[in-house]
Amino acid sequence: MKTILKPQRTVEELLEDSYLHTRSALLETAATFDRLQRLGGDDFMKSEKIKRLKEACYLIADEQENRTVRFLKLFSEE
Repeated sequence: MKTILKPQRTVEELLEDSYLHTRSALLETAATFDRLQRLGGDDFMKSEKIKRLKEACYLIADEQENRTVRFLKLFSEE
């Protein structure tokens, strides 16, 4: 019996498949930061947990590889 492997998706297909979900997660993150800032003020936005979340946002946006591993390490240090 011959195994037929399905071709891998292209980068365009992968982006198309994940775009709406990723955009939604980022929007929820931005909305959460807005709610926290409204309720806790600017001083609260300097808390250690918020600093770590902001660092994660920068980590996600940078162009270095291994974002997933670096993200997990960031939060495993808590």
